[in-house]
Amino acid sequence: MPRKTFRVAAAVEPISFDLEGPIRGIQNFPCRDRMAAGSLMRFAEMFSSIKDEAEGSPEAASDGAKAIPAIRQFFDSALQKEGRSRFWDMINDDDEGIPLDTLVEVAGWLAEVYSGGRPTGTNSGSTSEGTSTGDGSPATPSAGDIVEYSRPSQLTSSTTS
Repeated sequence: MPRKTFRVAAAVEPISFDLEGPIRGIQNFPCRDRMAAGSLMRFAEMFSSIKDEAEGSPEAASDGAKAIPAIRQFFDSALQKEGRSRFWDMINDDDEGIPLDTLVEVAGWLAEVYSGGRPTGTNSGSTSEGTSTGDGSPATPSAGDIVEYSRPSQLTSSTTS
């Protein structure tokens, strides 16, 4: 019987983003090195179903309101625990005035990073056997079975001055 073992790639570089406000200045928010596929799919599904906000129709506004819980859940999944309250304090501070479009831009960048546009190393070790040849005997993984992923040469966050 054909069999293949899939391993989760280990992150090479930590993931974080900077958010600048007029009161707190530049704040760095460290994120988890990976996100569960389910969390990422729920976020992507929510945004794929939303109509263009530029239409200004009541339906578009309603769809946008439905996205708010998905954005909150996405950031709670992405941010490391120690930075979550500081992040939400900054987002909820009217004196900071972080606009929604900036929040959506950060979420879009993180979604891109988590969906494959980030540096990763060799697959993490596993106790499972290599790819089966189908004849009942396990095969050892060859050098061609180990896949390395890397990010595009320029993956930077957007900043404004």
